[in-house]
Amino acid sequence: MKNILIFALALCIGLFSCSPIEESPEPKNTDTTQSGGGSGGGGGGGGGGGGGTGPVQPNLTTASNIQFWGLIDGNLDPYTAGGGSTVPATGKDSTLGPDSTTASYASGLFNMVDLSGILATVGTLKYPNASTPTEANFLALFAPGSRTYTAKVAEVTYRAGSAVWSTTAGDQTGSTFEITQAVSTGTPADPKVKAVIKFNCKVYNTLNPTQSKTITQGIMVAEFLGK
Repeated sequence: MKNILIFALALCIGLFSCSPIEESPEPKNTDTTQSGGGSGGGGGGGGGGGGGTGPVQPNLTTASNIQFWGLIDGNLDPYTAGGGSTVPATGKDSTLGPDSTTASYASGLFNMVDLSGILATVGTLKYPNASTPTEANFLALFAPGSRTYTAKVAEVTYRAGSAVWSTTAGDQTGSTFEITQAVSTGTPADPKVKAVIKFNCKVYNTLNPTQSKTITQGIMVAEFLGK
């Protein structure tokens, strides 16, 4: 299922559903700067000396539009849904057991013009077969707090050009993954959660893990679907 999940991000089909949402259009690349210290690094990375100007992580909440903001190898690379070419991408990776299903849930954004995108995965949740998670149990999966980068538990996947990069393909010493806010946006029959996730990590080329990219000051507002 993991390979299918990554492949779906690349093509925005399969386990992912990509659809426009009614949110305020914003351009894909919008800089946010502030005079003062230089931009901070990833886990453990410090700011520079005074007098510099660099991107500053915005203060996003669950009331914000679905979006990602962050630095990829030091370059600002934001995505905002509703701009026409950028759409939400969601997915579910589930394993069927004798009596119960264990699932992880992915959400992020995909640009259908340059075929780039970013995705966060949160898991795992177990619920009875032939059912869906309860609204309360699904929300509890996204309880605010830090997670350790583990396959199907906390992952970041990044697509750039023809390459797919993932936190699961290499070491994450010093990396961080934190859910800061989460609210239920669905119904008992159709559970959904909108969450704010902050992360600093390394993503590795899934076909050549000797190549890596560093994501710093990452923050994502994403909606996860329980069905």
